[in-house]
Amino acid sequence: MNIGQLARQAGVPIDTVRYYERQHLLPTAQRSAGGYRVFSANDLTRLQFIRRAKALGFTLEEIGELLSLSDQRGQDMAQVRDSAVDKLADIETRIRELQRMHAAPQAVGGCVPGPRRSAAVPDPLRADGESLMSKPHAQGGGSCCSAKAASGATTVKDPVCGMDVDPATTAHHARHDGSDYHFCSDGCRRRFSADPQRYLEPSSHVAEPVPAGTLYTCPMDPEIVQEGPGTCPICGMALEPMMPSLEEGENPELIDFRRRFWWSLPLSVATMTLAMLAMTPLLHGLSPDLRVWIELALATPVVLWAGWPFLQRWAQSIRNRSPNMWTLIGTGVLAAYGYSVVATIAPGLFPPRSSSMGMWGCISRRPR
Repeated sequence: MNIGQLARQAGVPIDTVRYYERQHLLPTAQRSAGGYRVFSANDLTRLQFIRRAKALGFTLEEIGELLSLSDQRGQDMAQVRDSAVDKLADIETRIRELQRMHAAPQAVGGCVPGPRRSAAVPDPLRADGESLMSKPHAQGGGSCCSAKAASGATTVKDPVCGMDVDPATTAHHARHDGSDYHFCSDGCRRRFSADPQRYLEPSSHVAEPVPAGTLYTCPMDPEIVQEGPGTCPICGMALEPMMPSLEEGENPELIDFRRRFWWSLPLSVATMTLAMLAMTPLLHGLSPDLRVWIELALATPVVLWAGWPFLQRWAQSIRNRSPNMWTLIGTGVLAAYGYSVVATIAPGLFPPRSSSMGMWGCISRRPR
């Protein structure tokens, strides 16, 4: 069978088959007389095994070890058994964690508004299963979801969960730096008391590092699973943790992109301003040669520093032979920037007519 038939029967994209080949999870395919790759039924069985193992939570590295041991099954199958047993124990642990998290929304469903009508809702992020809103309010407060203030009452925001709280009726208060804060539940009060600055200045909060061994996957290509953050080798998107957490901080990729954007924005505005003013009498006193070199100096850090993450993913898409949106963006940026650099450094390579009326764009100069 060819690669398209293999992908259809296994239920995966063709790019995934190519990726597994590059990761040596699939053997190198034989070639037909016409030069096409030919796959066997054994390759299909191997690909289906990879899919099942990934669905069970095995990483690609672990799958590779199992396949390698299986290929040597005539020598020592005890290693295969031990590896599978260890992974089974890990899977059972994850099942227990998922069951504990599943109990949280069920408990919330039983929490209805009303005085003294509450349910202890387990916090799915705590290993001990302690309640997020640990105890029913003992004095007319209700639980977190039943702490809605009476109509017309003067309310304040709970700094932890953001709910409206009536300071006169809630039983949960805390004092910090001379100011009083009011909460919908004891759980929110305890969280605030443990780390007030986290809730008073959320922008200064640094999320705890992700535990070692955390599995990440791609939202667009869920067959991609690896330990730790990174980018998808197929589509280039940032990988996300497979186990969600309410304690996560702001997306690191967003922070990095925003930082690059704001630092390079003045340079971009300056480059555009010079380019636009060059078409008016305002810059006739500035030498065209000097102007284009200034524009090149302003544009270079924008392309090579602010755009560096895009160029990295462009190179990754080329290396993995997996064209995606990063391939399109990177190719367009490099083509435009490269053309401008050549036009600035060696304008004589272009016909004299092309330099008239700004035909090159703004990063150009007229050949003498």
